[in-house]
Amino acid sequence: MRCATTLLIVTIVLSGCVSYDFLDPRGNGKSFTVANPCPYPYRVLQVRSKNDQDLRITINVFRSGEYGLKSTTLFVVTSDVSVFGYQVGQFHLPIMHKNHHVSFPDGPTVIIAFPNGTATKGQFNITSDGLLLSYPISPSTLDSFVVTLPRIEVDGEIITLGDVTFKRDSATLYAINC
Repeated sequence: MRCATTLLIVTIVLSGCVSYDFLDPRGNGKSFTVANPCPYPYRVLQVRSKNDQDLRITINVFRSGEYGLKSTTLFVVTSDVSVFGYQVGQFHLPIMHKNHHVSFPDGPTVIIAFPNGTATKGQFNITSDGLLLSYPISPSTLDSFVVTLPRIEVDGEIITLGDVTFKRDSATLYAINC
């Protein structure tokens, strides 16, 4: 009985509510929360391949300071296995089930449109295998913006990502503290 009471008290002390802000991506695909409470949950937009049931392209933004990033950064990841935020934020993906050939028929150009009507255009930073694309966004404190992404060809299939709108949102997570 004493052990059960102690366990209950420890659970109550360690449990709690955590409110967190995130940039919610909306566009061509399925948007959902990756509910990893440690260090924090995050939102992604996922576009699935029509030819390979395991292949997906995941789009998200981590803000400056998250996962040690020096600036707010847009990530586009092509994978056939689960990939988590800490792996993306550290620019290190797990080994895929099979090799994939990734190319950009129109070039790896990304356009970021800001609420004030201005826009910036640049090239993705691409890892040697082409699976992880990143682009630093400035300023780092944006509440909303629209990203125009290039078409991506993966293993001969053209996947159109189109425009993705990111808007700041928040949620409360009921979880055991890390």
